Amino acid sequence: MKRRSGGISRRGFLAIASALGGSGIIGLRLGRRPEYERLVRLWRRRLDLEEQLFRRLRFTLSPTQLRSGLTLKLVLRDQLGDDWLFKMGTTGIDGAEAIYRTGCLFGWETPELHRTTLPINDQMVFGSAQRFIRDASTLSVQVAGQNADPRRLTDSALEYLLTAQLLGWITANHHVHTRQFVTTRKGESVDRIYRIDNTVEWFLVGHDTLSARYVTPLLSRRMPAAKLGYDWMWRSFRESVIDLPLANAYAHARFVAGFPDEVFLESFLPGIENDYRFFTNAAEMVLRHLTPLVVPKGERERFVERLVARKRRLHKDAEALFDEQIAERGVEQEYKDGLSPRATELPPESSPQEPVHAITSSAAHSVLLRTFLPSNVSDDPATQILRFQASIDELRGLRAGTEDVHERAAVDIAIGALRSEIDNPKASSQYLPYVFNLDGLFPVIPEGEGPR
Repeated sequence: MKRRSGGISRRGFLAIASALGGSGIIGLRLGRRPEYERLVRLWRRRLDLEEQLFRRLRFTLSPTQLRSGLTLKLVLRDQLGDDWLFKMGTTGIDGAEAIYRTGCLFGWETPELHRTTLPINDQMVFGSAQRFIRDASTLSVQVAGQNADPRRLTDSALEYLLTAQLLGWITANHHVHTRQFVTTRKGESVDRIYRIDNTVEWFLVGHDTLSARYVTPLLSRRMPAAKLGYDWMWRSFRESVIDLPLANAYAHARFVAGFPDEVFLESFLPGIENDYRFFTNAAEMVLRHLTPLVVPKGERERFVERLVARKRRLHKDAEALFDEQIAERGVEQEYKDGLSPRATELPPESSPQEPVHAITSSAAHSVLLRTFLPSNVSDDPATQILRFQASIDELRGLRAGTEDVHERAAVDIAIGALRSEIDNPKASSQYLPYVFNLDGLFPVIPEGEGPR
């Protein structure tokens, strides 16, 4: 992925880190507590080992597939038998990586994630690969399902959610709803939770709050409040349905607050260098359509300053949140005494990655996404038919340019979708929900094998 020359340079980033933290070197400053230095070494070693392992993995199409959402995706299986979710394109990649690295640094686990370029059909496709959690269900089952019962969440699961809210505050990871947490069970209890679809909504910084009821405006316009953010958890706490491990979460907040600023900021550098375009989970053209409704102007120049300030005072902000919720519950609780902390055998060198063949097409998906964006749709039927026809012609060019039968089959599906719209056009306002489900058009399963 090419970085824009207009974005902040590494030297510029170091200057910011120096101004904020008193040192122009990404590393540890003299006088820091020694446990941080050791943890940072282990963090770097972990990321390095994960990268070494990932480079040796070779993928085929997995029998498990997901067919929904805005981003085109495939589930791939490596030679060790593990599944990975491959999201094609740059959408959200800087945000997802920043949150993954920050989580690793602070002992908050999200599924392993890598930037990568893979051969899909006859094209090299850039995207992100993240470990796929098998046999998982979404947290919404425990929050809004028919037999929902938050009491099934163990203390470790609740601590994970509390930490997610605190780290979400210092990283602007606000795009939170209960389907973005997946859970695994032990008996009747939820023993593990994993946050997926992480993002950095940088344009909300300065317009957001660390509170029980805060939700991103990008979601509050189109999803029920009961499934958004963390208030469902705090409501169960206020009503004494569950107890929350506030002492552990507060101790963790103190630990994070004291961490070296420049190490914390390091994970955000790629997104800053890419001019903030790939921090969020919405494609840039979709975000351009939505953002004016939310914040007229994102304040990029204060993003780094505000993130560091939030990290430094995280324990104080957590204290204000906890005290408010304890007061609403009406039962006194002490939480300020507590403590907190937190390699794999590499497979042998492998042959080059073979192409993954699937009935999907990153190029065709991009054409559809651009075509159906509401700002590109005309309410004049004649004009819109001409635009749809132009996109069909573009897709025919893609089809003529490939010999791969799977790529051709996916392009044919995209052409069919456009022909359907010519026959039954929608109003421009109806296409925004449509673009969020384009991924579902492509069946993915290799030709001739049928559904599995």
